[in-house]
Amino acid sequence: GAPDLIDWGAPITNSWNISERGALQQLNRFLADSSGLAAYESSRSYADGRSVSRLSPYLHWGQLSPRLMWQHMRRAWAGSVSKTFYRRLVWRELAYWQLYYWPNMARQPMREAYRYVKLQR
Repeated sequence: GAPDLIDWGAPITNSWNISERGALQQLNRFLADSSGLAAYESSRSYADGRSVSRLSPYLHWGQLSPRLMWQHMRRAWAGSVSKTFYRRLVWRELAYWQLYYWPNMARQPMREAYRYVKLQR
């Protein structure tokens, strides 16, 4: 007979609630949990991910809008709890805005005056 099929996506779908509700639950958990936002500044660089938000996929795929996330963060005083996390959301959105208006930004400067400036390596 045919070999058994392996569902390689099962670990992901079992550990992630891939919905808007799941995104909001994860955001609220991260903002309220003492090992989440409160520990982000001191623990964000650890490889074990002890204070990782797990919000990037929700932002990327649209289950969580940056505006809604920002509103929740403001209500939780996230900017005073972790300036780094707050700024990363703002920088992420700035980068998307820049790429929208300057789609060739990866290959050429946004300002024409810098087009022929040679960078030393």
